[in-house]
Amino acid sequence: MNRFLLLISLCTTFLVSCQDEESTAQKPVTPNAETVLKSEYGTLLDKYFAESADFNETLKNLKAEMLAGAESRQATIKALQADSTLKQAEISSLKESLAESQAKLNDCKEIGVALRAELQGAKNLGASEDAIRLFEVFLEKHPTGSVSQKAQSRINHHKRRMVIAKNRTLACPLRSGQSRFQAARLSTSTQARSALESIIGRKADSAKRGSSSEFKEITYFWRDYASDLAGGFRDLVVETVDDKITKVYSGETLNK
Repeated sequence: MNRFLLLISLCTTFLVSCQDEESTAQKPVTPNAETVLKSEYGTLLDKYFAESADFNETLKNLKAEMLAGAESRQATIKALQADSTLKQAEISSLKESLAESQAKLNDCKEIGVALRAELQGAKNLGASEDAIRLFEVFLEKHPTGSVSQKAQSRINHHKRRMVIAKNRTLACPLRSGQSRFQAARLSTSTQARSALESIIGRKADSAKRGSSSEFKEITYFWRDYASDLAGGFRDLVVETVDDKITKVYSGETLNK
C-alpha cells in the first residue's frame, strides 16, 4: 500500500514539473537592443575609422615630438655634464696653483724675515766699510727684489755718511780757513781752484757757474768744511772770478 502511494506521489510531481517547463518555454523574449539601418551603420563605421586614424596620426606626431625633445634634452644634459667636468677640473687646478702660491708666499715671508734680520745686523754696524761690505755681499746673494733695493739704498747712505764724516775731520772754523787762504795769498792767485783743493785736501763737492758772459764766474762748495760754534757744520762757499778768489763765507744751512 505504501509503495503504491509513493509511486502516485512521484508521478504527480513529475507532471507538475513538466507543465512548468512548458509554460516557461512558451514565454516570448522581448529584444532590448535598438536596431539601425544598414546605411547608417556604414556611415557610423566610416566615421569611427576616420576618427581612429586621426587619433593614431596625432598620437604618432606627439610621440615623435616627445622623442625629439627627449633627445635634445639628453644632449643638453650631456653638454652641461661635460662643461661641469671641465669647470671642476679648472677649479681643482686653480686650487692647486693657489696652494703652491701660498706655499711660495710663506717661504718668501720666512726668507724676508731672515733677510731683514741680516740687513739689520749690517745696519747696526753704522757707517763703516764693514757695513758696506756686508750689504754688498747681501746684494751678491740676492740681486733682485725689494729687500735688495733697500740694501743698495743702505750702501749709498753709508757711503754718504762716510764722506761726510771724513769731510768733518778736516773741518775748521771759517776764520781759520780764511787765515790759511790769506797766508797762501790765494786772493792774488790765478789758480784759485787747484790751490784751494791743495789746502783743503779734497776737491769741491759741487760748483755753480755765474751768469756773466764777460767774466768766468764760478762758485765752489765744500760740504761741512766750516765748523760752527753751535756744534754743527756748514758748507764752505768760495766765489771766484777768472779763477781768482773774490769772496769766502759759510753756508746758511747748519748740518748736524
